[in-house]
Amino acid sequence: MSNAFGRDQLAKALGFSPSDEQWEAISAPLEPGVIVAGAGTGKTTSMSARVAYLVGTGQVAADRVLGLTFTNKAAAQLLWAFRTRTAAVSSAQGSEGIEPTVSTYHAFAGRVVSEFGMRIGREPDATLLTDSSKHQRAYSLVCGAEADGSDSLGDRLAALGKSPVSLTEQMLALDGELSQVDIEPESI
Repeated sequence: MSNAFGRDQLAKALGFSPSDEQWEAISAPLEPGVIVAGAGTGKTTSMSARVAYLVGTGQVAADRVLGLTFTNKAAAQLLWAFRTRTAAVSSAQGSEGIEPTVSTYHAFAGRVVSEFGMRIGREPDATLLTDSSKHQRAYSLVCGAEADGSDSLGDRLAALGKSPVSLTEQMLALDGELSQVDIEPESI
């Protein structure tokens, strides 16, 4: 398709006519941008229509698009939207079956580590910790650590008025702060 692929052609291919605001987002120059809107306002529709527009105008190949989101459910919805909308323009371009990549941030990061981790000294089969698994490990560490061989650290902290939950939160906050300034715990 040529760069003459415009609003009317996109509306015909997708089966809906974008609003003026959607069209502005869909046809924006090929550079970083941000869409800020509440839930249910059409962000996914606009993003998938933008991808279809970029593919339809030949500015981007469908397999060069990466969609990232936070949850598996949102990734599945975004992939479905990308597939259906790019299919409408890909068949006219002769690039059927080629589609964007959509993933969660966590899954994408895991893939990057497994493919390229060795370049930065990481094992390819290393796993990334989710927030919930970090909390579980930290809590287990706090509750199960032996202070002097007799009582668990959790029991001793409870006697001092500190709960394992509050210490876990403090430990995770310290970990976050240390990781931002690249200081190893042993050095403090």
